[in-house]
Amino acid sequence: MRKRLIINDLSYLQHVTDSSAVVAGNAYAITNTITRTGYRYATSNAVALAQGQFTATDAQTLATVRYYGNFSISFADARATAVAISGNQTARSSSFSTSTSLSFDS
Repeated sequence: MRKRLIINDLSYLQHVTDSSAVVAGNAYAITNTITRTGYRYATSNAVALAQGQFTATDAQTLATVRYYGNFSISFADARATAVAISGNQTARSSSFSTSTSLSFDS
């Protein structure tokens, strides 16, 4: 059996217009970064999450491996920033991680 909800039956709902003020709840900002390097490998991960009325996030990663004859250099860099604003609340979070590895071949 199917049941249907008719929006007109919900008398407590109000119409939202362009001039209606919409205020968000709390402001949250979370960031996390992870980098790993080793023998001929490099990985980097970054995440930035923001919840609020106004938000901004930025996440950047870089992973490189360079070979120079009998040795190699692995480099990983991750950076994340998040900002959230709701009413008079502001939440900011930033994280960065860097890893470098030098490997010699015999």
